[in-house]
Amino acid sequence: MEFAKAGKGDDAQFVALVLRKGWSAPKCVSIGKQKDYQEYIEKRFRAYEYEELGNAVWHDVLAAAGAKDGEVIYFSPDGFLYQMGIEYLTADGKLMNDTYQMYRLSSTRLLCQKTKDERQKTKDEGSMTLFGGLLYGRDNTRGEMFKYLPATLKEVENISALYPGAKTVTGAEGTEDAFYAMSGQSPTQLHIATHGFYIHGDKAQQMASNTRSAGFIQIGANSEIADNSMSRTGLLLCGAEVGWTGKASVQHQDGVLTAREIMLTDLHTTELAVLSACQTGMGDIEADGVAGLQRGLKMAGVQTMMMSLWDVNDEATGMLMSAFYEGILQGKPKHQALRDAQERVRTFKGNSAQAQRAIAEEEEYMTEVEEELAGNTRSARPLKFLRQNGGQGAASTASEESAKEKIPYAAPRYWAAFILLDAL
Repeated sequence: MEFAKAGKGDDAQFVALVLRKGWSAPKCVSIGKQKDYQEYIEKRFRAYEYEELGNAVWHDVLAAAGAKDGEVIYFSPDGFLYQMGIEYLTADGKLMNDTYQMYRLSSTRLLCQKTKDERQKTKDEGSMTLFGGLLYGRDNTRGEMFKYLPATLKEVENISALYPGAKTVTGAEGTEDAFYAMSGQSPTQLHIATHGFYIHGDKAQQMASNTRSAGFIQIGANSEIADNSMSRTGLLLCGAEVGWTGKASVQHQDGVLTAREIMLTDLHTTELAVLSACQTGMGDIEADGVAGLQRGLKMAGVQTMMMSLWDVNDEATGMLMSAFYEGILQGKPKHQALRDAQERVRTFKGNSAQAQRAIAEEEEYMTEVEEELAGNTRSARPLKFLRQNGGQGAASTASEESAKEKIPYAAPRYWAAFILLDAL
């Protein structure tokens, strides 16, 4: 299934080209216009809770394909679909990723470039390098502009325990120089747990005039390269506060690792790169894809990437990552390892401080929705992902004992942030 966009603006038309083995030509299925989806685009991760969205994207496409439960679906998105996990939508009463084996591709032409044996091969051997627990301030301090992330240190320690030979880069060691040192001899698996960022062009213009922020954007805007979209998304490494304010003496060692800098690095020996950070799957949407970290990594030679579409929860993300790598070590294909990891997160029962906050946020949101719906019968009603929590419903007043049995991360915002690209 190759999704395609025709036209510009709100009237841009989206279609899906559907092809099965044995067909002489693909079927073209219309899935509506950009303006039909604008309401859901603005809802961001809350959009996943509306079955109306899943039906709009998938119902007619699945019908045209004659799709049966359990079948493999290869799909390549376009337009706003690049930055929406459509494989995690609910369509016809079923969660897509549970019902089918979903493979997100940068282009379906990849299916013609690999042999069957290569597609089935999973690399659970080889080297691994992990970045996490980094210091963002100047002079090897935690800094003030960017929050130190203790959960990322725990995350990489947990993963390295699964891979005894893994190289862990933490604290003041996680510099841009440490990243560039991998060029030409990069590990089979690369895991980076840190802050990620994506700055829209309009916001970048405002930030470029602020002497306290985004010095790297000023550099990018003043460069000879007219399009600096690849300089507006990236990862924060050690000393990022210096680079962010534009006070670094050397641009490419300022602690702000942009997508443009990544694409100039040789990472062709890296089979899997996991960016365990916020918004690492975001970027400017262009005619040939997303101008962001995924393009930077792909041009650097990385085959498969796992990235996020929004700000992620520390506890849920740490749990998902550990489960994902456990699955890889068990010999599971990467897409299956991620699906099983997501299942662990969304069915997890816990009562940690973070879990309690997640439950409270979800109940507050559903209460607001119910109040809104009371006066508007035309509004779409989101799925109640807290319905599993002891049958209490969204605005539960369950006792402290029953709260221990609640499932804090059932909603998609906690487990659907990460997408897996080109995991063949």
